[in-house]
Amino acid sequence: MNHIKENQIDNKTDLVEEGWKEFKKDLHSIKTYTVKDENGDIPCYWGIMTKDNVFRDDIEFETYWDHYYRTGSYVYAVEVESDAPKRNLRSDWNSNVLPTRNYVVVDVTGKTSEEYDEIFLNYIDNVIPEMGCRLSGAILERIDPKNGEIQLYFPIKELQ
Repeated sequence: MNHIKENQIDNKTDLVEEGWKEFKKDLHSIKTYTVKDENGDIPCYWGIMTKDNVFRDDIEFETYWDHYYRTGSYVYAVEVESDAPKRNLRSDWNSNVLPTRNYVVVDVTGKTSEEYDEIFLNYIDNVIPEMGCRLSGAILERIDPKNGEIQLYFPIKELQ
């Protein structure tokens, strides 16, 4: 389960970075419910790249984003405890469950924006199809707030 804030974007770089700043500034309002590591800190943040219905399990990938992830919604999320409120903890926070999926995980820590985009598109256009798979949902970014490591989680489903 994740608590989320959503930001409509049309230019990924600047607006996503600004959104992360605002998201982190407002985390205190739900910190009671967040999953914590052994030091009592939030272990990671999640960025969810989507268009509509990110939390449904029965939608084809094409509904998740437009124009190679240049337009759509970027959802800011943290994992919360299972007993956290299900909906509307506050008017600007929601709680949802991401569907269980299989993922290809790629480390993009320290990559430039251009390198990130190249890796991102290569996985969508080449690597995943060459595996005999297709994307099956919203692509996730996992960000470690302590060391800045970033991984991309590409949800995949085998072609029938």
